[in-house]
Amino acid sequence: MLYAEWLTDDASDNSSEASMELGLSEKYLIFTTGSKTYTPHQVGFKRVRGVTFPRKMSPGPTLSERLARRAAERENSQQPDPNWLVFEEVADRFDKVDHLIDLHGHIIGMGLSPDHRYLYVNTRPWPHGYTIENPLDPPPIAQEIDIHVIDLVSLKEVGTMLRSHKAYTPNNECFFIFLDVCHQYVASGAEDRHGYLWDRHYGACLTKFPHNDVVNAVAFNPRDSEMLVTTSDDFTVKVWRSRRRVLQLGLNPKHLTKGTELRRK
Repeated sequence: MLYAEWLTDDASDNSSEASMELGLSEKYLIFTTGSKTYTPHQVGFKRVRGVTFPRKMSPGPTLSERLARRAAERENSQQPDPNWLVFEEVADRFDKVDHLIDLHGHIIGMGLSPDHRYLYVNTRPWPHGYTIENPLDPPPIAQEIDIHVIDLVSLKEVGTMLRSHKAYTPNNECFFIFLDVCHQYVASGAEDRHGYLWDRHYGACLTKFPHNDVVNAVAFNPRDSEMLVTTSDDFTVKVWRSRRRVLQLGLNPKHLTKGTELRRK
């Protein structure tokens, strides 16, 4: 689940006034869901307007008090409880989703661009034209991972990154592969024991970062996009730097290939 927020044109990131009004700016609550099967295959958007965060929250009644109040309400109620297994009978008790985008695949990760304009989504696609007959029997998923790009202004898909990274687990064992986005690059983990880096604007895969097991998550240094961290099931956290940063460390990048691991002796 992610929050994307927009500041007004006259609100500057550097002003203390903008920081105080941050809770009042319009936001999107972004989440994964599914209506055709139990696996997440849709991205949901709920517009949250005029949110204010209280400085102090009342703890409210205790659990026993709430249970007693609920029991009293049931005794005094003339209406039978609705059937919670039938969504139409209880739909009015939930917030309505403002927008849904169906990506026709198992969603396994999401990441926002730094300006919160674009949403990048890792998915393992379903077979083209597959018909779901039983929601408890989802379609088979591909080993290749697609990265979909969604414009949060138009709420439309505007592109797909080329397939490079892979995953091998089936539907019932599928887990999240976290990705990260900076101004120039997109990075993601994968189950093929590598992290991946793409040019964000051209969609070209630039390099791979080797590990000895599944790479679960990646993250750019928020102050220096030429530094990337990858984490893996091989119990390591690796820090990767660009050739320019390596040169600044006093090393000769001409003798190093892409994705070279350096260790201190």
